[in-house]
Amino acid sequence: RYVTTPAVTRMHPRIGMQDGGMRVTVSGSSFEQARRYDVSFGSVGTVPAEWRSNTTLICDSPRSSSPGRAEIVLIVDDTVNVPTDHVFEYLRPVSVFDLNPTRGPLEGGTMITVQGTNFVSTAALSCRFGGASVVQAHFVSLNEIRCFSPMRIPGQTSVEVSLDGQTYYQSNNTTTGMFTYEHLPSIQRTIPANAPAGKAINVTLIGNYFEDSSSFFCRFGTIIIPAEYRSTSRALCRVPASAAAVGQVSVGLTTNAVDFSADSVAFRFVDEARVYEVSPSFVQEGLETVLYVRGANFLDSRGLFCHFGKKYNLTIAQWLSPTSLRCRTPALKLKWSQHGVHVSVTNNGGNSISADSVQLQLSTRAH
Repeated sequence: RYVTTPAVTRMHPRIGMQDGGMRVTVSGSSFEQARRYDVSFGSVGTVPAEWRSNTTLICDSPRSSSPGRAEIVLIVDDTVNVPTDHVFEYLRPVSVFDLNPTRGPLEGGTMITVQGTNFVSTAALSCRFGGASVVQAHFVSLNEIRCFSPMRIPGQTSVEVSLDGQTYYQSNNTTTGMFTYEHLPSIQRTIPANAPAGKAINVTLIGNYFEDSSSFFCRFGTIIIPAEYRSTSRALCRVPASAAAVGQVSVGLTTNAVDFSADSVAFRFVDEARVYEVSPSFVQEGLETVLYVRGANFLDSRGLFCHFGKKYNLTIAQWLSPTSLRCRTPALKLKWSQHGVHVSVTNNGGNSISADSVQLQLSTRAH
């Protein structure tokens, strides 16, 4: 009887690793179930094909000793060779060295740079997280690709790379070859809440999910500075004098130098408080006295205090206007302040004191 010669119209995928074992689908026509089929991968070798339908055969690519292209020929009943226009490309095994960063939030979305060797731009280039979640990767060079982390639960997970969508490779380095999922840092407030523009200051961040890492940074507006880890809820940032001009900026915190906290916490850079005059200018030793202070740039805030030299505590100030306030002196002692006490003002709870001050004179207490 007359037998129609099979024809091959498509082969997928057309790439695979040298190790072989890539499941290849051969599509075409006139694949009769009663016949035997083999697929020749050029000089690499020939493997049997499994009949699935009159239009589909399945085979596994043989192992190749070197990278390169192999011409595909369909062999029918060991006698009929059916040439095709298809080639199968063997790729070198991938080596994965490092990930950067090595940690990120549970929500995913962290752009991870993967360093290694033998990366190739293919349609199936991908990263796999924890042996399950696969995401598309972006080819940068033979030694670098990038991918975005998917959502996962907290903990450390493996990150593998594939060129063909079937064979995955991962780093042997358990430090820089693994990715840790953690909560994104959350900032509740800053201490202080403001600072004079143009002056360096230590700012404490209060919040949750702080983690000690080599990529622990604060962000004030567009300025990124190292953060000092104190606890899971406290961090210290040394804000430089050049951080910002007068105005309000958002504050962020990151544990991986990429993903910053999403809280809308603001920090104010303000004009420095000035002190011009106090009234009365003389007070009696040992008595607490209501004092009126005239100056400039006073803020209506919980951080507004009067400052009386180095030996006395701050006293709470009542804001009257940007140029005036009222506070009560402590019980000043003449033996500590024979030449009077310098009165200054702070807008942020004593973290920064006005550069200028006015001297308050003391007199002996009347008996």
